[in-house]
Amino acid sequence: MPATPIPFSVTDWTRVPVVEEKGITGIASIKTLNLGDVILRQIEYSSNFESDHFCQKGHIVYCISGAIEIELSNDSIHTITAGNTFQVANEESSHKLYSKAGAKIFIADGAFLK
Repeated sequence: MPATPIPFSVTDWTRVPVVEEKGITGIASIKTLNLGDVILRQIEYSSNFESDHFCQKGHIVYCISGAIEIELSNDSIHTITAGNTFQVANEESSHKLYSKAGAKIFIADGAFLK
């Protein structure tokens, strides 16, 4: 099935509404832009953030500032610092996010990450 075309547009992320979600510890402040087949998110994590679940979705994640740690289901931990990315396909590697000192990330995900 072909992807839905995305027309040119500019997003002012300062105008995108914020939804706060609690982790096991800490808060995630999430801004979401749904483009149909692609979902873009800008997320700011408080210090001492720990996600409350392991995620199975695919993502392309860019760390804007701070640092995050990604724990995989095999117990390996990967540190992603500002300016770096991680990529994972849907159903590929169950992963959980932590941030000790806080971080801001940009995520693209959707069905294209097979």
